[in-house]
Amino acid sequence: VPLPDALSFETGAAISCGTGTAWGALQRLGLMAKHTIAIFGQGPVGLSATQLASADVCDVATYREFGVPYDLEVLDAVRGRAEFTLLHLHGGNIHFDLLAGYPVAAINWHDRRTAPSLAEGLHRTYAGLAGGINETGTLMRGSPTDVAAEVRDAIRQTKARRLAVAPG
Repeated sequence: VPLPDALSFETGAAISCGTGTAWGALQRLGLMAKHTIAIFGQGPVGLSATQLASADVCDVATYREFGVPYDLEVLDAVRGRAEFTLLHLHGGNIHFDLLAGYPVAAINWHDRRTAPSLAEGLHRTYAGLAGGINETGTLMRGSPTDVAAEVRDAIRQTKARRLAVAPG
C-alpha cells in the first residue's frame, strides 16, 4: 500500500501495525457498520479498533450500558492522582450529550468536523473545552493566517470562557 506524502514513515508504520491489525480482524470476522462490538484491551490494536467504531454503530442506549460504566471506572481510578483529565471524543457522530457530565477537566472532540460546535458544547457541559483548530485540514495544510482565523473564531464562539485552544 503506498504511503501518502503527508504521513511520515514512522506514522505509517504505527498505523499499519495497530490499525491494520484491527481492520484486518474486523474484516475477517465480517463485522460492518451495522454491528455492535466490544473491544477488550486498549493497547495499540484495541485503541485502533475502538477508533473504528462510531455512534452509527453503537447507539446511546448500548453505550450507556456497556461503555459508561467502564469509562467512569477508569475516571474514578485516576481521581485525585491526575493533575488534569482530558476526555477526547474521537470521530464523527459522537455521544457528546451522554458524556458531557463526566468528571473531567475538559472535553476535546473534532469540533470543526462534527457537532457540536464549541458554542453549542459550552452550553451542554460544565467541563472546559479543548478545540477550535481543524487538525486534519487547517493545521496540516492551512497557512498561519488560516490557523489564526480559527483561533479567533474559537474565542468568539466561547467568549473566551472555559476554552483551551487546541486541535480537535
